[in-house]
Amino acid sequence: MIRSVLLWAAFAAMPYGCPIALAAPAQQPAQQPAKPGSFDHIRILVHDIAAARIAYRDGLGFAFPDPEPYVYDEGSAHDGTDLPDDFYLELIGIANREKLVQVRPWIVSFLDSTEGAHSIGLLVPSAAETAKRLQSQGIEAPIFKLARANPQDPPVLLVTPKMPHLPEGAIFFLEYPPKRASTKPEAPPAPQPNTVKAIVAIWIVVNDLDRSSEDLRTLGFSPGGSFRYAKLGAQAREFRSGRSRIVLLQANAGGLAAHFASTRGQGLLGMTLEVADLQKATALVEEHTQRCFPTYRGRYGRSFFIPPELAAGAWIEMVQKSRK
Repeated sequence: MIRSVLLWAAFAAMPYGCPIALAAPAQQPAQQPAKPGSFDHIRILVHDIAAARIAYRDGLGFAFPDPEPYVYDEGSAHDGTDLPDDFYLELIGIANREKLVQVRPWIVSFLDSTEGAHSIGLLVPSAAETAKRLQSQGIEAPIFKLARANPQDPPVLLVTPKMPHLPEGAIFFLEYPPKRASTKPEAPPAPQPNTVKAIVAIWIVVNDLDRSSEDLRTLGFSPGGSFRYAKLGAQAREFRSGRSRIVLLQANAGGLAAHFASTRGQGLLGMTLEVADLQKATALVEEHTQRCFPTYRGRYGRSFFIPPELAAGAWIEMVQKSRK
């Protein structure tokens, strides 16, 4: 079954962890960070959700199975597309500004100044336990109950930790309500004409690479390599999250990351999406946008870049991973 708007990603809890010496039975086990799992979805906040849907569908070749966006009672509008490897891209806009500013003012504030990729969501088995674990580490981690488009559906629980050196709200955790029993088999996602299948990485521009890296370690993400991301003009540090990567970027002078930082400050610049057929994806986007997209050898394989004016403010890299 195609997921309704606003879906969420995997975040598996690591057991609490240090052993207790027999000589000191009263000692409490030290708190260990939970180990995040795979990404589930990226929020892309847009000024005009109808126009953004057209841009992603007719220009970039994404499938949008629902006939129109969902409108939540809080005043937000949602649309999105499922990817075959159990990922999701979500467009969020404003349907009722007066209502939304009372419930989730950060959406309105963000869209008052810009549009584009905003945050990455990961699924947790228990929002309450996740919030408790983070709070025990001194992290502010409130739980928000998201009422969905159908008032009969139970709310989704969101936990957004406030980290001192990461962009506010860039990483959040979600608990799905239990699925209702159904005799109908779940339908697979609609085929993506552009052959996009998975989220490989997200790129987050930060002011301080070392301190932001420490924030991600505190949240439980495993560090990978450091490298120079020449295409984005930044020093980069990679963190593993299941099959995907969070890439922190500290801008060098004169590059894409520096331009982003000068206009938005810290934030989610864009994403790398895996395609099954790069030649097909390139030809489709070139035909639909009447632009030329040269390919290049990127960090994750042969790639091409889509600029933000074609993707409602988000930079998108499409890549066909090299076969090992």
